[in-house]
Amino acid sequence: MSTALRQTGDWQPELATALTTLPGNKLDWLAQRRAKALNQFVELGFPTRKTETWKYLATHAIAQITPALSQSAVVDSNQITQWRLDGCDEVVFVNGIFHAGLSSLPSDQNIAVKSLAELLVTAPEQAKELLAQIDQNKANDAFDALNQTLIRDGAVVTIADNGVIERPLHLLFVSTTTNNAITPVNNWISAGKNSQGTVIETYIGNDKANNLTLSRTTINAAENSQLNHYRCQRESKQAYHFAEMTVEQARSSRFSAHSIALGSAIARINMKIVLAGQGADCQLNGLYLTKDKQVSDHHIEMQHAVPHCRSDQLFKGVMDDQSRAIFNGRILVNKDAQKTEAYLTNRNLLLSKLADINTKPELEIYADDVKCSHGATIGQLDEHSLFYLQSRGISREQAEHLLIYAFINDVVDRITLDSLHEQIASLIIGRLPDSEFIREMV
Repeated sequence: MSTALRQTGDWQPELATALTTLPGNKLDWLAQRRAKALNQFVELGFPTRKTETWKYLATHAIAQITPALSQSAVVDSNQITQWRLDGCDEVVFVNGIFHAGLSSLPSDQNIAVKSLAELLVTAPEQAKELLAQIDQNKANDAFDALNQTLIRDGAVVTIADNGVIERPLHLLFVSTTTNNAITPVNNWISAGKNSQGTVIETYIGNDKANNLTLSRTTINAAENSQLNHYRCQRESKQAYHFAEMTVEQARSSRFSAHSIALGSAIARINMKIVLAGQGADCQLNGLYLTKDKQVSDHHIEMQHAVPHCRSDQLFKGVMDDQSRAIFNGRILVNKDAQKTEAYLTNRNLLLSKLADINTKPELEIYADDVKCSHGATIGQLDEHSLFYLQSRGISREQAEHLLIYAFINDVVDRITLDSLHEQIASLIIGRLPDSEFIREMV
């Protein structure tokens, strides 16, 4: 007998109960906001393939989950040592809840880090202003509405005007749940005028964690700021991960972003970056690796709203076994955005006849004095390169694995933070056959 597909309305009773346990539930404005988000979640329904932006991603497996909110858990410091980054201050969240005992907060006076749950108690008006920023950039899909229904905690990072942050800040999100629990996360990163800093977000889970992570990060880069941002998604292959990231750049700001997607059964990230001030520059690099039956989905919108801005995007993907990836990158150049430079490249490597990629780079240009290009490639390993390596005494299998790493390393080498570069490179090499041989060669 077949089981009827659950709809968003079927989740409503459990979610209504969960609302009573959330921080700030005595604040009328917040209770109203959550109730409105719940109604939106029910009305929108789970995305289906009839929706253009979801046509390649099935969500019926997630719809079958019996919803429950993730809870705090006791985690020993030794358990997360492997995920820490040398030379970084760290803010640790366990199942979406700030864990002070595992964190080492910055001592630098130029950076302030708070948790959203703390602000809901100590500075509710500030929290209200932060949530208003989300309302201006709603994703209009059920997963983001669900995140806002259950909004609970996250990192609020503020770099002061003229502040130069010497130690990078690592936001580490650890998942331990094994009951398909929902983990909502909402972060804000604000880089003040003339500031410089680096922030890393890592989403990690133990091998048995099968959580549904709903993440949103709102970034504001003020005039002449320089912000490096890394996002590493390494959750377990039983987990689900849906993320939103919105960025607004002011005049002469520099934003360098890196998205590394390695984990989860199904993972999707929507990024929207608005170059809102003249002279703004955005460098966006991405890497997604899938195997078994993993699905990785990236939707990127780069909006040039004003003249004299530049953006450059490079995304690479490697798909193996029966895994799939989706990439949709869109460059939008507004009518007044003359002297724009915008570039987008998506390159993909298929290692199996059953692996698949759906890629769709787009240009939408309303200005006439621009330099723009976009392109996508889908291919296999180059036979000429394989032959060359074999002629140097390397076996065909080893040559294949070396070329795969070389393809990936083009993105990995753009990670300028040494401890993160070492961690990601080691992790990727460990996923490849002949890992010891590759380590010797590189």
